[in-house]
Order: sequence, then C-alpha cells, then structure tokens
Amino acid sequence: VGEDRAIAVSGPKPEQDVYVIEGTLPAGRHTSLRIQALPSQYPDGQSGLGRNAADPNFVLSELHLDLLIDGEARRQAWGESKADFSQQGWPVAAAIDGDLKTGWAVSPRSRESHVAQFELKEPLVLAVETPVRITLSQQYGNSLLLARFRLWTSDLAWGELTLPIPSQRSEEHTSELQSRQ
Repeated sequence: VGEDRAIAVSGPKPEQDVYVIEGTLPAGRHTSLRIQALPSQYPDGQSGLGRNAADPNFVLSELHLDLLIDGEARRQAWGESKADFSQQGWPVAAAIDGDLKTGWAVSPRSRESHVAQFELKEPLVLAVETPVRITLSQQYGNSLLLARFRLWTSDLAWGELTLPIPSQRSEEHTSELQSRQ
C-alpha cells in the first residue's frame, strides 16, 4: 500500500489469481464497498489497469466481503452494483453473480481509472473496529489481473452515491483509442 493508499500488485504474473486483502473496518455504518482501478506504468512507458501490458484490461470475476468475528468468516451478501464504465458483455454486476466465468471488465477504456460500487444487501453497523477479508477473484486468464487499486466503504444510502464522471481528457483519449481500432 502506497502513500495514496493504493494497493500495487507485484511479483509473479500468473494467468489467473485471487487477491485476499485483510484489514479492519472502523466502528460505524457501512453500506457499500468501492473499488477504484488505477493505471500503472509498464516498462514500455504505456500505462494500463491490468498486469498484462499487451492487453491492459482486467476481469474481476467475483468479489467477496467477509467479517472476521471470533475466528469465523461471515460472508456479506451484495445488493446492487454500478460502475462508471463496463465493457460490453462484461457488466459490473457480473462481479457479484456467483459465476467465475463472468466478470467486470473495462476494455477498450483500460488505460484510465475506473470506479465500481457494490451495495451491501444489509448495511453493516459495527459497534467496534472489526476485522474483514476482501477477496477479488480474477479467473479469466491471460493475466487480466488488476495491477493497482483502492478499496473503501461508504456510509451513504445507495441512492445518494454517485460515481465520478469521466473527464473531458479521458473522453478524448477514449475517442482516440476507438478511432485506432
């Protein structure tokens, strides 16, 4: 975890992977989990969201959040989901559908930051700081794995949550990428 609180993945680059992040949630109300995929630099100077420089996309196959209470993992159920962008045929809802063959992906916009929000079916109201485990399963293959990302929770009601609007620069960049294909 860097100064910007982003998680950067390094080391071997397998075809598929499961990231397990353990930490704590502070006391209070938690209604959703947000994931922000962040670009990282490749050796050739390009940037992208995934670990495969030849295909900078990622596929988040499944996402889980477990409370760790008295040595027991209590899996939380998801409600709705939304993202600032989803690849055609790879919607954000596929990251919480229970099927490892589906998932959330962002091609052709895989060189810019993207955000997804996942609603907890029942809000967590924690009286004390509580250990959690967040699992990101990435089973597509071809090393389409997140390279750098942030995770955080919100206490806002689902209807009050907004996702960032892509900047004019990212829209121009996307148009340029699409015109090259």
